[in-house]
Amino acid sequence: MDFLYSIDLAILKFVNETTENPFFDFLMPFVTDLHLNRWFAIPVLVILFSYYVYRFKKKSFVFFLFLLLALSASDFTGGRIKRIVERPRPFQNNELHVTQRSPASENTSFYSNHASNNFTFATYSSLVFPEAKIFYFSIAALISYSRVYNGVHYPSDVFAGSITGLIWGMLFHFLLFKTLLRKENS
Repeated sequence: MDFLYSIDLAILKFVNETTENPFFDFLMPFVTDLHLNRWFAIPVLVILFSYYVYRFKKKSFVFFLFLLLALSASDFTGGRIKRIVERPRPFQNNELHVTQRSPASENTSFYSNHASNNFTFATYSSLVFPEAKIFYFSIAALISYSRVYNGVHYPSDVFAGSITGLIWGMLFHFLLFKTLLRKENS
């Protein structure tokens, strides 16, 4: 365990300190909570839902509903796990000298809901719209990176959140097609 923790700390220090620069200092706090900006989030949801309607016509509501269910499951589960684990965030450890660049509540480091939710979205959306998978996963990776750069998560928090997000995305995509097949066969 000590070996894994030392790798975690080495990556954290590299991302939070070595890659520090004025452009990232501006960009990463902005990127990390982009979903909280209503001027970004509302148009993205409207455009996304419109694209679902365009692609899937009558089935668009079911496709979009399963995306929302996947994100809800991801967010709910992550929130519960954070309360159980209560891992201090990197910026809380005075020995690490980590620079905190975005707000975050204390003792909720494991695992990263940002990573989980964004990888849930990327996985589900990539399975529904495979032509855009590079875009979806690039955004999820950028936001996940920002969590470490901003000093609010350890790399292992982001890794665990990313894996969890992949699972939620695949699970709800599977459930979507089970539901659609059941509708078609009835």
